[in-house]
Amino acid sequence: MKTLSLVISLVCVGVSFSAQYCPRGWSYYPPTGSCFTTLNKHLYWDEARRECASLAWGSSLASVSTREENNFVINLIKRHGANEKVGFWMGANDLRREGVYVWLDGYKVTFTAWASTEPNNYYNEDCAFWRKPMGYKWYDGNCEKYWMGQRGMSAVCKMPAL
Repeated sequence: MKTLSLVISLVCVGVSFSAQYCPRGWSYYPPTGSCFTTLNKHLYWDEARRECASLAWGSSLASVSTREENNFVINLIKRHGANEKVGFWMGANDLRREGVYVWLDGYKVTFTAWASTEPNNYYNEDCAFWRKPMGYKWYDGNCEKYWMGQRGMSAVCKMPAL
């Protein structure tokens, strides 16, 4: 009986070490083993980038690589960002080379959900965001200025699950 108890204990310990989880306040996305959360305060893009990075090891402004992951983030925004009027920053930007969008880790943006007229660089716009009033389509915005009469926007952060 002691042997069976030891085997069951070892199996349980092994499961607990291999299970992935997210810190309190983060939502788990299983296909990528990632956690997402929202910052519900008005920040410029670089402020949002720094604040996401300060939350946890490996955390940054969110990147998404598939329609399903994008939809997951949109649903997260709908649940936890209801007070935001304009939008939510993501990590996509073309700060280094106009028209070439990359994520903060330097990887090229391959999946997109741009609105039909975006990205347009209308007012020196280099930072991407989900625009709430337009059905959460992607827009490019000026990283450092007021947007639609408000200072900055909220943001979505992403990190690897623990």
